[in-house]
Amino acid sequence: MIRVQAGSFAPFSVASNDALAWRAPSSAEMAALDRRTIDAGTPALELMERAGAAVATSVQPLLGGSLGRVLVLCGPGNNGGDGLVVARLLASRGVAVTAVLASATKHSPECLEQLGRLGTALCMAPVPAELLSKRLVEAVSGAEVKALLASATVVVDALL
Repeated sequence: MIRVQAGSFAPFSVASNDALAWRAPSSAEMAALDRRTIDAGTPALELMERAGAAVATSVQPLLGGSLGRVLVLCGPGNNGGDGLVVARLLASRGVAVTAVLASATKHSPECLEQLGRLGTALCMAPVPAELLSKRLVEAVSGAEVKALLASATVVVDALL
């Protein structure tokens, strides 16, 4: 069992019941950590590549060697960009993966860059005109997303 406590990033420690206990950074703390890393010279797109690679590597064993399906739900910001990296890397390893991008009035530049690198994704309706014009997404309904959720072996949440 893994216990997660929100706030104040701290090192991993083993709890008395042999469960792994750790603290996850709050969204403000994570943003500050990202900002410090970027300010120190690591580009935001490189951070996305690293995060996506770590998640993709963690997801593959969950498929149990089967021909499972992965669904990656992506928000319009940089977390969504991380998810698009996960989808691209898993697909390059032969995993059946579908990325669904949340509809939004604005997507971060990094998210759009990762969408371009992936090549194609589904997008919840209504699809922003800028994405349709680039032919990087296809519209998908809520019912279709429900069906994708039901058939997925693993779901990666890259929404927030």
